[in-house]
Amino acid sequence: MALKKNCASCGSSNVHLILNLGSTPLANSFLVKKTDFSKEKKHPLRLYICKNCKLVQVFHTVKPSEFFINYDYLSGASTTWKRHCKKYTDHMIKDFNLKKENGSIIEIASNDGVLIDNFVKKNFKCIGIEPSVIAHRIALKKGIKSINKFFNLETVKKIKKQDTQLIIANNVIAHVKNINNFVKAISKITNDKTIITIEFPYVYNLKIRNQFDTIYHEHHYYYSLHSISKLFERHNLKIFDTEKIKIHGGSYRVFVKRKSSKRSITQRYKNLLSYEKNIKLNNIHFYKNFQNKVNNVKLKANKLIKSLLNQNKIIHAYGAAAKGNTFLNFCNLKDNQINFIYEFNETKVGKYLPGSHIKILSHKDIKKYKPNYIIVLPWNIFEEIKEQLKYTKKWGCKLIRFLPTTKIVI
Repeated sequence: MALKKNCASCGSSNVHLILNLGSTPLANSFLVKKTDFSKEKKHPLRLYICKNCKLVQVFHTVKPSEFFINYDYLSGASTTWKRHCKKYTDHMIKDFNLKKENGSIIEIASNDGVLIDNFVKKNFKCIGIEPSVIAHRIALKKGIKSINKFFNLETVKKIKKQDTQLIIANNVIAHVKNINNFVKAISKITNDKTIITIEFPYVYNLKIRNQFDTIYHEHHYYYSLHSISKLFERHNLKIFDTEKIKIHGGSYRVFVKRKSSKRSITQRYKNLLSYEKNIKLNNIHFYKNFQNKVNNVKLKANKLIKSLLNQNKIIHAYGAAAKGNTFLNFCNLKDNQINFIYEFNETKVGKYLPGSHIKILSHKDIKKYKPNYIIVLPWNIFEEIKEQLKYTKKWGCKLIRFLPTTKIVI
């Protein structure tokens, strides 16, 4: 049966293929034992743009419960993310004069509570909503009020509309399959004073910086300001400001209000929206050479790894992140080339990467195996990892980063 390709935002069937990454397992479907290898399912991973509303997206039939119920990602594993969350909290309290008595703060996809805990510690009334059982339990241990549900129209029935002063939805709107239900649910719990902040990786960087490894089945959508504004406006919401942030290789934070709110639209947002039009970001031709750029990365990676193996070098990897699995599977790299991958998040240790079947070891085991080269897969926190691994210089280990450009660090 052919997969229906209707835009998840506007419903149009007028979509155009811009990148084909083959068929891969789900990026976060880590395998517990070797006998699971033969049961592994693969799904086409192809990127399209809607010619009507300009949303860039991946089509598939996988249910959200297959992604996020036993989700291993923990935001607290990254010090870069912790700093980002602390900076965000201080920024919002200061710039928008948030006060404890002005209502609740809701974080959608609150994970293990790293961000919202900053508000909890300042005695704000907070609610976290998180579908992952693992992350939800960690948040509860921190004393955070966490609801173990997917955020949707059904979930918001438990939340008082008039009580919400801030809604946080960072790096989640790209991962929600039914985005109209999701945004409509946000609209239901807002009032004219509510501020909504949403962070997402910017689609411009996907192409220009060749960030193809951020494409995976769990990551359904890749937004421009144009495509996300159309989605909000359909549900009585409007962007009033936007700022560029460095997290995840270059993201946008949009500030959203109800259409009836008297908050004025900033010139900064207007300028960024105009820039998109000027560079024709929402035009199919913007993505013209994307496939060739991605294919070249694959060729270079395989050439370098083959050369090192021919020199009898031991190659391992670091960071069992979803983006790393997209990269490894597209490049067709396996456990006979990269023997192990090291990971800080202990919930992943002992498992195997999907597709490549590389075994995940604790970061503490690096000293035991002393590889000649370590490929750093989460390139967006490369500097943080480089600092963590500086002790590997003692035996002459070198770090490799393939994206956004190839770099070997001695």
